[in-house]
Amino acid sequence: MGFDASHSQFEKQCRQLESRIRKAGKKENSFCVLNKIDKVGDKQRLLPMIQFMHQLQLFSEVIPISAKKSDGLELLLKEIRERLVEGPRFYEDDDLTDRPEHFLASELIRES
Repeated sequence: MGFDASHSQFEKQCRQLESRIRKAGKKENSFCVLNKIDKVGDKQRLLPMIQFMHQLQLFSEVIPISAKKSDGLELLLKEIRERLVEGPRFYEDDDLTDRPEHFLASELIRES
């Protein structure tokens, strides 16, 4: 779940979603993304936000990022990759598309 760290009512916003998040269930393998950390200004203001999220005990981890400045995105992608579970294949290795041949033929004709 993501939260806007620059929002003036950050804690109120979190509290409003707290009951919904708790109903969702499992905390393990979940994480909170604090976005827009570049708009927070003084980085000293960021630490209490992270501590607040930890105290709520809703997520196993809190990840601060700035999507605009690409700050923290590598960590976020790493955490997502670690949590993804490999599932069954939907298509064979040699399948190029899920569309039938007649659709591809009509697209080629239309393109010409």
